Amino acid sequence: MKGTDKYLIVLVIGILLVTVVAVVVVAQRPGQEGYQPDDTPEGVVFNYLLALQQSDYERAYGYLSPDLPRGPADVEQMVDDLGWQLNALQDSQNHPSLSIDTSRAVGDTDVVTVGATHYYRGDLLSSGHYTSTFDAKVRKIEGAWKIVYSQDYWKQDWSSQRDW
Repeated sequence: MKGTDKYLIVLVIGILLVTVVAVVVVAQRPGQEGYQPDDTPEGVVFNYLLALQQSDYERAYGYLSPDLPRGPADVEQMVDDLGWQLNALQDSQNHPSLSIDTSRAVGDTDVVTVGATHYYRGDLLSSGHYTSTFDAKVRKIEGAWKIVYSQDYWKQDWSSQRDW
């Protein structure tokens, strides 16, 4: 076998290996799961965000505390209040992959930390994604967990100062 033939074979094998690795990485990209049970703070926060992402606004509205001082009066107002946040969450090309990271009780409130992995078109030297976190606060109201505050996908005016 000639020297150039060996280099060509090594090059082709290298290209095939890179292609296989790329396919595996794309296949393992996290996807959204289905709805979770509503009987935990984590489930309620996850379901609220998933409902917003899937444009199931009635369901999302049902997770909001009825005790919000300046909360939305109805589903339409909630959608108007969230505006650009909904657009970013529902963008089919760039919507974040959401996951529940941690949950901890603080008095009568559970604080649920959400991880949001945002994907973008990367290049040779970038990973093509970044992760941020935000907190949502949940309380049991009349026997059901309800969201009283969130740092993202929320209008800050809805909550009182005590919830921040």
